[in-house]
Amino acid sequence: MSDSLQQILTELEAQASAATLTELGTLLRNEDVRAHPTAKKCIPHVLDVASTEPLEALRVLVNFTADNDDNRVYMVSNDVSAAEFWTWLFSQLHCPKDQDVCLRAILLLSQFVHNIQEPAKTTVVSALAEKGVGDAIACYLRELEQSGRLDDLVQPMELLSEISAVSTISSDNLQWITDAAARAQELDSEERSELLDFASQAIFNATNVDTRLGGPSTSQLYELLTQVSGESTHVKRRLFSACGNMSSYANHDNWAEVELNVHVLVDDKADPYVAAAAAIALGNCVDSKEKQEVLWRKLEQMEKPDVIVDSLAQRSFGDLVQYQAFHFFSNAMTPSVASRLAEQNAGAILRATKVVVDNCNYYKEIAAVYFKFMRRFIAALDKTQLEPLLDLWALVESCDDASCAETQLLLLQALCHIPPTPLHAKLTLACVLHSYDMSQLSGCFGDFEHDFVAPLSGFLGQVQPSAQAEDSAARALANNTKFLAASALKSAPSRSGPWGDLCARCEQILHKNESESESLTNKSIPSS
Repeated sequence: MSDSLQQILTELEAQASAATLTELGTLLRNEDVRAHPTAKKCIPHVLDVASTEPLEALRVLVNFTADNDDNRVYMVSNDVSAAEFWTWLFSQLHCPKDQDVCLRAILLLSQFVHNIQEPAKTTVVSALAEKGVGDAIACYLRELEQSGRLDDLVQPMELLSEISAVSTISSDNLQWITDAAARAQELDSEERSELLDFASQAIFNATNVDTRLGGPSTSQLYELLTQVSGESTHVKRRLFSACGNMSSYANHDNWAEVELNVHVLVDDKADPYVAAAAAIALGNCVDSKEKQEVLWRKLEQMEKPDVIVDSLAQRSFGDLVQYQAFHFFSNAMTPSVASRLAEQNAGAILRATKVVVDNCNYYKEIAAVYFKFMRRFIAALDKTQLEPLLDLWALVESCDDASCAETQLLLLQALCHIPPTPLHAKLTLACVLHSYDMSQLSGCFGDFEHDFVAPLSGFLGQVQPSAQAEDSAARALANNTKFLAASALKSAPSRSGPWGDLCARCEQILHKNESESESLTNKSIPSS
């Protein structure tokens, strides 16, 4: 093996020929040959003749870089011959004339993203990006799309999806990527799926890396989202995120797209991802109270505000990421919007809240967006419209996500303004239950300690009253809670497990109120 390689190196040093390159390319199909030091010594001579013997030279390089990270890193070094080679190679893609050379060039480039380990992958992809590979592939992609060679789109699109993760993609190139993806419907099922997979990754990466990007129109991305089948959730999520990225750019004119986004939002047949993206874009119009007022005046010229509110609140979302649409309500929240949500959409809000709470440990960023909406919704409600918050409390009181803490506090504050009757009814019911014999009471529950004792302890922990309460509703709540705590202590059959937690809570409530009452009674009176 070493003798054959040495002989080829000698021939290359004298004068490289197509026959010598062919022989070297064949030898390099062997893994041990690729790893031999002499193989690397042959490469500068191969690079020197790439422009005169392109097909054979590229075949050698494809085999040289196959499954060998060290050889791949060597190929992107700052060696003079390597730099000249890449300049020549990219020129072939910028102005495609020989399609066989272009196809082999794409095959060579794919060696730098397939079966390559870190940190070698980052090294070679970043180096190629600096050399201008992104523009070269995008130009070739445009040529393929414009000439109708759609079957050849997949491989260069895959390369762009990798390059776009570490390098900016120009607005024009992003537009070409989107145009090519839009023609995916003309391909068969497997190729269509692959093309959309790579294109969506490239579009997402491009919009995520460069916040100054222009690129495709919002309507074009909406159309592309609609074309993607429902089973391709990962593709839809990427395109949806790209829409959100673009509408959040400081230089993106969301106001110019208000009419488009309102039309999508009120269309009950619109793709849920598109509807959610439209809602986010509308919310991104607002960065001040003044802009909020301008937005609602503009919206009222196109559609009744109640229709817009109802359309979003009642939208059937099937993917957690779509609940980011409530960002619109966060930025556009007014007392009238809050009133409409409470009076006509309470059930829809409860359903959405349950979905987010149930999944907040897995989708923390989305939970943060949703709970921001909840805080503004609660704060904007009139005190006469707080009744739905009782049911909301039942959903969020057990949520331990940090983003929910402020929502829980606001809910508790709001509950103090609700006429005491509903809370009294709940507390009185618990007291009545405690007045029964424990055997009778426990028979009402499948798992008494789990289904009654533990929730009761949690409930008491959330409504611990203050003996210094001045509000009449709060004082009534305090009295009921102390009575319930005393009843629970009296009825407790043991001090272990959930009962122990409940008893400790009850003693804390009773002791706290006694201490506060004593403190209030013994308070020093300033001398006159």
